Amino acid sequence: MTTPTILHCALTREDDGSVPYILGFHRRGDVGSGFRPRFVSFFDRGSTWPEGVTLAGHGWETIGALRRRFAAAARAAAADVAIYHDGWGVDWFAPLDGAARRIAVLHTERPHLDKLLRARAPQVDAFLSVSEGMADHVRRVLPDFPAERIRATPFFADAPAGLVARRPAGPVRFGYAGRIVQAQKRMERLPLLLAALDRRGVDYVFEVLGDGDYREKLQQRLRSHPRVKFLGWQKGADYWRTLAGWRAIVLLSDFEGLSRAMLEGMIAGAVPVHPDFSPAAAELLGPAASAGLYPVGAIEAAADRLAALARRPAAEVEALSAACRAHAGSKGIKDYFACFAGFVREILEAPSRARPVPPPRWHDGMLLGVYTRLFPLRF
Repeated sequence: MTTPTILHCALTREDDGSVPYILGFHRRGDVGSGFRPRFVSFFDRGSTWPEGVTLAGHGWETIGALRRRFAAAARAAAADVAIYHDGWGVDWFAPLDGAARRIAVLHTERPHLDKLLRARAPQVDAFLSVSEGMADHVRRVLPDFPAERIRATPFFADAPAGLVARRPAGPVRFGYAGRIVQAQKRMERLPLLLAALDRRGVDYVFEVLGDGDYREKLQQRLRSHPRVKFLGWQKGADYWRTLAGWRAIVLLSDFEGLSRAMLEGMIAGAVPVHPDFSPAAAELLGPAASAGLYPVGAIEAAADRLAALARRPAAEVEALSAACRAHAGSKGIKDYFACFAGFVREILEAPSRARPVPPPRWHDGMLLGVYTRLFPLRF
Protein backbone atom coordinates (compact mmCIF):
# COMPACT_ATOMS: atom_id res chain seq x y z
CA MET A 1 0.00 0.00 0.00
CA THR A 2 1.37 3.41 -0.96
CA THR A 3 1.74 6.17 1.61
CA PRO A 4 -0.62 9.07 0.80
CA THR A 5 1.04 12.46 0.39
CA ILE A 6 -0.51 15.52 2.03
CA LEU A 7 0.38 18.95 0.67
CA HIS A 8 -0.22 21.66 3.29
CA CYS A 9 -0.79 25.05 1.63
CA ALA A 10 -0.54 28.13 3.87
CA LEU A 11 0.23 31.82 3.81
CA THR A 12 3.34 31.32 5.96
CA ARG A 13 4.98 28.61 8.01
CA GLU A 14 8.12 30.44 9.18
CA ASP A 15 6.66 32.91 11.70
CA ASP A 16 5.22 32.64 15.23
CA GLY A 17 1.54 32.53 14.33
CA SER A 18 -0.99 29.82 15.18
CA VAL A 19 -1.02 28.22 11.72
CA PRO A 20 2.79 27.77 11.56
CA TYR A 21 2.59 26.34 15.09
CA ILE A 22 0.11 23.69 13.91
CA LEU A 23 2.13 23.01 10.74
CA GLY A 24 5.16 22.30 12.90
CA PHE A 25 3.27 19.44 14.54
CA HIS A 26 2.19 18.11 11.15
CA ARG A 27 5.83 17.62 10.12
CA ARG A 28 6.04 14.84 12.71
CA GLY A 29 2.43 13.91 13.29
CA ASP A 30 1.53 13.23 9.66
CA VAL A 31 4.40 10.76 9.38
CA GLY A 32 3.29 9.01 12.56
CA SER A 33 -0.26 8.83 11.15
CA GLY A 34 0.88 7.09 7.96
CA PHE A 35 1.14 10.09 5.62
CA ARG A 36 3.95 11.80 3.75
CA PRO A 37 3.75 15.53 4.53
CA ARG A 38 4.86 18.27 2.15
CA PHE A 39 4.44 22.01 2.62
CA VAL A 40 4.14 25.07 0.42
CA SER A 41 3.89 28.60 1.81
CA PHE A 42 2.92 31.55 -0.31
CA PHE A 43 4.69 34.52 1.30
CA ASP A 44 7.68 33.32 3.32
CA ARG A 45 11.00 34.74 2.12
CA GLY A 46 13.02 31.66 2.98
CA SER A 47 12.58 28.05 4.00
CA THR A 48 14.15 26.19 6.90
CA TRP A 49 12.10 23.04 6.26
CA PRO A 50 13.61 20.42 3.94
CA GLU A 51 10.14 19.12 3.09
CA GLY A 52 8.85 22.61 2.35
CA VAL A 53 8.81 25.08 -0.53
CA THR A 54 8.17 28.80 -0.28
CA LEU A 55 6.78 30.75 -3.22
CA ALA A 56 8.11 34.03 -1.79
CA GLY A 57 5.11 35.91 -3.13
CA HIS A 58 4.86 39.70 -2.95
CA GLY A 59 2.43 42.40 -3.94
CA TRP A 60 4.39 43.61 -6.97
CA GLU A 61 4.20 40.37 -8.93
CA THR A 62 1.35 39.02 -10.99
CA ILE A 63 -1.04 36.35 -9.84
CA GLY A 64 -0.02 34.32 -12.89
CA ALA A 65 3.64 34.25 -11.78
CA LEU A 66 2.64 33.00 -8.32
CA ARG A 67 0.38 30.35 -9.84
CA ARG A 68 3.16 29.05 -12.09
CA ARG A 69 5.49 28.61 -9.11
CA PHE A 70 2.75 26.86 -7.19
CA ALA A 71 2.10 24.48 -10.11
CA ALA A 72 5.78 23.48 -10.15
CA ALA A 73 5.79 22.88 -6.39
CA ALA A 74 2.59 20.83 -6.60
CA ARG A 75 3.97 18.65 -9.39
CA ALA A 76 7.08 17.92 -7.32
CA ALA A 77 4.96 17.02 -4.26
CA ALA A 78 2.59 14.73 -6.21
CA ALA A 79 -0.03 15.13 -3.49
CA ASP A 80 -3.00 12.87 -2.89
CA VAL A 81 -4.63 15.42 -0.58
CA ALA A 82 -4.21 19.21 -0.65
CA ILE A 83 -4.93 20.98 2.64
CA TYR A 84 -5.67 24.70 2.27
CA HIS A 85 -5.18 26.37 5.65
CA ASP A 86 -7.85 29.02 6.16
CA GLY A 87 -8.90 28.28 2.58
CA TRP A 88 -6.45 30.89 1.32
CA GLY A 89 -5.59 30.51 -2.37
CA VAL A 90 -8.19 27.89 -3.28
CA ASP A 91 -9.48 30.03 -6.17
CA TRP A 92 -6.03 30.31 -7.74
CA PHE A 93 -4.27 27.11 -6.78
CA ALA A 94 -6.81 24.27 -6.52
CA PRO A 95 -7.01 23.84 -10.32
CA LEU A 96 -3.22 23.34 -10.32
CA ASP A 97 -2.58 21.17 -7.25
CA GLY A 98 -3.10 17.78 -8.96
CA ALA A 99 -4.58 16.33 -5.76
CA ALA A 100 -7.32 13.73 -5.65
CA ARG A 101 -8.99 15.47 -2.67
CA ARG A 102 -8.99 18.96 -1.20
CA ILE A 103 -9.75 20.02 2.37
CA ALA A 104 -10.07 23.58 3.69
CA VAL A 105 -8.99 23.96 7.33
CA LEU A 106 -10.66 26.92 9.04
CA HIS A 107 -8.44 28.49 11.69
CA THR A 108 -10.03 31.96 11.82
CA GLU A 109 -13.65 33.02 12.20
CA ARG A 110 -13.28 36.20 10.19
CA PRO A 111 -16.16 38.69 9.71
CA HIS A 112 -16.89 37.72 6.06
CA LEU A 113 -16.55 33.98 6.65
CA ASP A 114 -20.01 33.20 5.23
CA LYS A 115 -19.16 34.70 1.85
CA LEU A 116 -15.87 32.80 1.75
CA LEU A 117 -17.53 29.52 2.68
CA ARG A 118 -20.02 29.80 -0.19
CA ALA A 119 -17.20 30.60 -2.61
CA ARG A 120 -14.97 27.74 -1.43
CA ALA A 121 -17.64 25.03 -1.08
CA PRO A 122 -17.74 23.97 -4.76
CA GLN A 123 -13.94 23.70 -4.87
CA VAL A 124 -13.23 21.47 -1.86
CA ASP A 125 -14.19 18.00 -0.72
CA ALA A 126 -14.41 18.79 2.99
CA PHE A 127 -13.97 21.36 5.77
CA LEU A 128 -12.06 20.98 9.02
CA SER A 129 -12.43 23.63 11.72
CA VAL A 130 -10.72 24.38 15.01
CA SER A 131 -13.95 24.30 17.06
CA GLU A 132 -17.31 22.59 17.14
CA GLY A 133 -18.93 26.03 17.18
CA MET A 134 -17.31 26.92 13.87
CA ALA A 135 -18.18 23.52 12.37
CA ASP A 136 -21.83 24.06 13.32
CA HIS A 137 -21.67 27.48 11.69
CA VAL A 138 -20.34 25.98 8.45
CA ARG A 139 -23.20 23.47 8.40
CA ARG A 140 -25.75 26.28 8.82
CA VAL A 141 -24.22 28.41 6.06
CA LEU A 142 -23.83 25.44 3.68
CA PRO A 143 -26.97 23.31 4.23
CA ASP A 144 -26.43 21.44 0.95
CA PHE A 145 -22.83 20.49 1.74
CA PRO A 146 -22.60 16.92 3.13
CA ALA A 147 -22.66 17.36 6.91
CA GLU A 148 -20.37 14.37 7.47
CA ARG A 149 -17.66 16.17 5.50
CA ILE A 150 -17.56 19.03 8.02
CA ARG A 151 -15.60 18.17 11.14
CA ALA A 152 -13.89 19.87 14.09
CA THR A 153 -10.50 18.81 15.42
CA PRO A 154 -9.89 18.73 19.20
CA PHE A 155 -7.94 21.72 20.49
CA PHE A 156 -4.76 20.99 22.39
CA ALA A 157 -1.81 22.72 24.03
CA ASP A 158 1.68 21.26 24.09
CA ALA A 159 2.61 22.25 27.64
CA PRO A 160 5.70 21.04 29.50
CA ALA A 161 5.21 18.33 32.10
CA GLY A 162 4.77 19.52 35.68
CA LEU A 163 3.65 23.05 34.74
CA VAL A 164 1.92 24.78 37.67
CA ALA A 165 0.66 28.31 38.21
CA ARG A 166 3.12 30.33 40.31
CA ARG A 167 1.80 33.78 41.04
CA PRO A 168 4.26 36.05 42.83
CA ALA A 169 3.23 38.26 45.74
CA GLY A 170 2.39 41.87 45.02
CA PRO A 171 0.23 43.37 42.27
CA VAL A 172 -2.03 41.05 40.30
CA ARG A 173 -0.39 40.14 36.98
CA PHE A 174 -2.37 40.27 33.77
CA GLY A 175 -0.97 39.73 30.29
CA TYR A 176 -1.31 39.53 26.54
CA ALA A 177 0.62 37.09 24.34
CA GLY A 178 0.81 37.26 20.56
CA ARG A 179 1.37 39.59 17.65
CA ILE A 180 1.40 43.29 18.54
CA VAL A 181 -0.59 44.58 15.57
CA GLN A 182 -3.72 46.63 14.98
CA ALA A 183 -5.31 44.52 12.26
CA GLN A 184 -7.39 41.76 13.93
CA LYS A 185 -5.53 41.89 17.27
CA ARG A 186 -6.55 45.54 17.88
CA MET A 187 -3.69 46.30 20.24
CA GLU A 188 -4.40 50.03 20.01
CA ARG A 189 -7.15 49.24 22.54
CA LEU A 190 -4.63 48.33 25.24
CA PRO A 191 -4.10 51.93 26.53
CA LEU A 192 -7.88 52.26 26.88
CA LEU A 193 -8.02 49.03 28.87
CA LEU A 194 -5.23 50.12 31.20
CA ALA A 195 -6.92 53.48 31.76
CA ALA A 196 -10.15 51.67 32.62
CA LEU A 197 -8.31 49.46 35.12
CA ASP A 198 -6.69 52.51 36.69
CA ARG A 199 -10.10 54.13 37.16
CA ARG A 200 -11.22 51.00 38.99
CA GLY A 201 -8.32 51.21 41.42
CA VAL A 202 -6.89 47.80 40.53
CA ASP A 203 -3.35 47.10 41.79
CA TYR A 204 -1.91 45.28 38.79
CA VAL A 205 0.98 44.78 36.37
CA PHE A 206 0.23 44.19 32.70
CA GLU A 207 2.83 42.24 30.70
CA VAL A 208 2.89 42.26 26.89
CA LEU A 209 4.51 39.13 25.52
CA GLY A 210 5.22 39.29 21.77
CA ASP A 211 6.19 41.62 18.96
CA GLY A 212 4.84 43.17 15.79
CA ASP A 213 4.72 46.26 13.64
CA TYR A 214 2.64 48.20 16.19
CA ARG A 215 4.95 47.54 19.13
CA GLU A 216 7.07 50.69 18.85
CA LYS A 217 4.06 52.98 18.55
CA LEU A 218 2.29 51.23 21.43
CA GLN A 219 5.35 51.57 23.64
CA GLN A 220 5.47 55.27 22.83
CA ARG A 221 1.81 55.67 23.81
CA LEU A 222 2.44 53.84 27.11
CA ARG A 223 5.97 55.05 27.87
CA SER A 224 4.91 56.88 31.03
CA HIS A 225 2.59 54.15 32.30
CA PRO A 226 4.16 52.53 35.39
CA ARG A 227 2.21 49.27 35.24
CA VAL A 228 2.94 47.95 31.74
CA LYS A 229 5.96 45.85 30.73
CA PHE A 230 6.95 44.81 27.19
CA LEU A 231 8.74 41.46 27.28
CA GLY A 232 9.25 40.74 23.57
CA TRP A 233 9.03 37.19 22.28
CA GLN A 234 9.85 34.47 24.76
CA LYS A 235 10.22 30.76 24.14
CA GLY A 236 10.60 27.57 26.11
CA ALA A 237 10.79 27.74 29.89
CA ASP A 238 10.77 31.56 29.95
CA TYR A 239 7.52 31.68 27.99
CA TRP A 240 5.73 29.18 30.18
CA ARG A 241 7.07 30.78 33.37
CA THR A 242 5.59 34.11 32.31
CA LEU A 243 2.18 32.60 31.48
CA ALA A 244 2.10 30.71 34.78
CA GLY A 245 2.50 33.99 36.69
CA TRP A 246 -0.63 35.61 35.22
CA ARG A 247 -4.02 35.65 36.88
CA ALA A 248 -5.65 36.47 33.55
CA ILE A 249 -4.71 36.44 29.88
CA VAL A 250 -6.44 39.09 27.78
CA LEU A 251 -7.49 39.22 24.13
CA LEU A 252 -8.66 42.44 22.47
CA SER A 253 -9.30 41.14 18.94
CA ASP A 254 -12.21 41.74 16.61
CA PHE A 255 -12.17 38.09 15.53
CA GLU A 256 -10.28 34.84 16.04
CA GLY A 257 -10.71 31.15 15.40
CA LEU A 258 -8.68 29.52 18.12
CA SER A 259 -6.15 31.71 19.92
CA ARG A 260 -3.16 29.45 20.54
CA ALA A 261 -1.74 31.83 23.17
CA MET A 262 -5.09 31.95 24.96
CA LEU A 263 -5.23 28.16 25.12
CA GLU A 264 -1.65 27.98 26.39
CA GLY A 265 -2.41 30.64 28.97
CA MET A 266 -5.33 28.57 30.23
CA ILE A 267 -3.23 25.42 30.54
CA ALA A 268 -0.73 27.50 32.55
CA GLY A 269 -3.57 28.48 34.89
CA ALA A 270 -4.42 31.99 33.62
CA VAL A 271 -8.12 32.82 33.37
CA PRO A 272 -9.04 33.99 29.83
CA VAL A 273 -10.69 37.39 29.33
CA HIS A 274 -11.89 37.00 25.79
CA PRO A 275 -14.24 38.74 23.32
CA ASP A 276 -17.51 36.88 22.77
CA PHE A 277 -17.18 36.45 18.99
CA SER A 278 -19.39 33.39 18.62
CA PRO A 279 -20.29 30.08 20.28
CA ALA A 280 -16.72 28.98 19.52
CA ALA A 281 -15.44 31.48 22.11
CA ALA A 282 -17.51 29.96 24.92
CA GLU A 283 -16.39 26.51 23.77
CA LEU A 284 -12.74 27.52 24.16
CA LEU A 285 -13.22 29.18 27.56
CA GLY A 286 -15.32 26.35 28.99
CA PRO A 287 -15.61 26.84 32.78
CA ALA A 288 -14.27 30.41 32.53
CA ALA A 289 -16.91 31.63 30.08
CA SER A 290 -19.11 33.35 32.67
CA ALA A 291 -16.10 35.08 34.26
CA GLY A 292 -14.16 35.96 31.12
CA LEU A 293 -16.34 36.60 28.09
CA TYR A 294 -17.13 40.20 27.18
CA PRO A 295 -18.75 41.87 24.13
CA VAL A 296 -16.37 42.49 21.21
CA GLY A 297 -14.73 45.91 21.52
CA ALA A 298 -16.34 46.65 24.91
CA ILE A 299 -13.22 47.76 26.79
CA GLU A 300 -15.11 48.85 29.91
CA ALA A 301 -16.65 45.38 30.15
CA ALA A 302 -13.22 43.76 29.73
CA ALA A 303 -11.91 45.97 32.55
CA ASP A 304 -14.85 44.89 34.73
CA ARG A 305 -13.93 41.22 34.17
CA LEU A 306 -10.31 41.86 35.11
CA ALA A 307 -11.20 43.95 38.15
CA ALA A 308 -13.55 41.22 39.37
CA LEU A 309 -10.81 38.61 38.97
CA ALA A 310 -8.35 40.83 40.85
CA ARG A 311 -10.72 41.11 43.80
CA ARG A 312 -11.90 37.52 43.84
CA PRO A 313 -10.91 35.48 46.93
CA ALA A 314 -7.72 33.49 46.40
CA ALA A 315 -9.44 30.13 46.88
CA GLU A 316 -12.00 30.95 44.17
CA VAL A 317 -9.27 32.10 41.79
CA GLU A 318 -7.33 28.87 42.34
CA ALA A 319 -10.44 26.77 41.72
CA LEU A 320 -11.18 28.63 38.49
CA SER A 321 -7.52 28.37 37.46
CA ALA A 322 -7.56 24.62 38.04
CA ALA A 323 -10.76 24.29 36.01
CA CYS A 324 -9.11 26.20 33.13
CA ARG A 325 -6.07 23.92 33.24
CA ALA A 326 -8.26 20.81 33.19
CA HIS A 327 -10.39 22.11 30.32
CA ALA A 328 -7.47 23.22 28.14
CA GLY A 329 -5.57 20.01 28.86
CA SER A 330 -8.49 17.63 28.32
CA LYS A 331 -7.18 16.70 24.86
CA GLY A 332 -3.68 16.16 23.58
CA ILE A 333 -1.73 15.96 20.36
CA LYS A 334 -2.65 12.27 19.97
CA ASP A 335 -6.34 13.16 20.04
CA TYR A 336 -5.79 15.83 17.41
CA PHE A 337 -3.97 13.53 15.00
CA ALA A 338 -6.36 10.64 15.55
CA CYS A 339 -9.18 12.96 14.43
CA PHE A 340 -7.20 14.55 11.60
CA ALA A 341 -5.85 11.30 10.14
CA GLY A 342 -9.17 9.50 10.42
CA PHE A 343 -10.98 12.32 8.65
CA VAL A 344 -8.42 12.54 5.84
CA ARG A 345 -8.75 8.79 5.22
CA GLU A 346 -12.55 9.09 5.19
CA ILE A 347 -12.35 11.81 2.55
CA LEU A 348 -9.85 9.82 0.47
CA GLU A 349 -12.23 6.86 0.46
CA ALA A 350 -15.33 8.94 -0.29
CA PRO A 351 -16.26 10.07 -3.81
CA SER A 352 -14.68 13.33 -4.96
CA ARG A 353 -17.00 16.33 -4.99
CA ALA A 354 -14.56 19.20 -5.59
CA ARG A 355 -14.79 20.88 -8.97
CA PRO A 356 -12.06 23.55 -9.08
CA VAL A 357 -12.59 26.08 -11.84
CA PRO A 358 -9.60 27.99 -13.27
CA PRO A 359 -9.85 31.72 -12.49
CA PRO A 360 -10.64 34.15 -15.32
CA ARG A 361 -7.62 34.88 -17.49
CA TRP A 362 -7.48 38.53 -16.43
CA HIS A 363 -6.51 37.38 -12.90
CA ASP A 364 -3.14 36.16 -14.13
CA GLY A 365 -2.12 39.57 -15.44
CA MET A 366 -3.07 41.53 -12.30
CA LEU A 367 -0.61 42.48 -9.58
CA LEU A 368 -1.26 40.51 -6.42
CA GLY A 369 -1.24 43.59 -4.19
CA VAL A 370 -3.73 45.40 -6.40
CA TYR A 371 -6.09 42.44 -6.55
CA THR A 372 -6.17 41.87 -2.79
CA ARG A 373 -7.00 45.54 -2.23
CA LEU A 374 -9.71 45.64 -4.89
CA PHE A 375 -11.32 42.42 -3.62
CA PRO A 376 -10.57 42.21 0.13
CA LEU A 377 -13.61 40.04 0.89
CA ARG A 378 -12.15 37.19 -1.15
CA PHE A 379 -9.48 36.52 1.49
